[in-house]
Amino acid sequence: MRREDTAKLILISLALGVPPELHAAALDTADTADEKGMRGIDSDVFPKAFPDHLWTNDGARRKARARWLGADPRGYAAAYRMLVSAETRKELADVACPVLALAGKYVALEGERINLRIVSGTPLDAAGLPTFN
Repeated sequence: MRREDTAKLILISLALGVPPELHAAALDTADTADEKGMRGIDSDVFPKAFPDHLWTNDGARRKARARWLGADPRGYAAAYRMLVSAETRKELADVACPVLALAGKYVALEGERINLRIVSGTPLDAAGLPTFN
């Protein structure tokens, strides 16, 4: 993306990378997914990605987990490795246009609302939302 060609930017469900302090854990997760498949990382990853308190229907949770377990473990591992090596934050620092970032409240690798702080470069209001001009 050329900076001069962009007037506004919208990021949805963004994955900016893995914080340096979590690189080793993320790479271990990727290795385990490669070696043991999705079941090998299920007990560590699924509860963080899909917290129990968000489910109102156990049947829907079981279906979602079954679909998640059916995911391609090599693709999942590759995505984790890509996020470890991503330098998206550095690239976003050069964005001069207004940015609207929409991220979930529960972000396993980043923590609540940290994506909004990183992307917007603007202060957060009392509700924890970025204050765009």
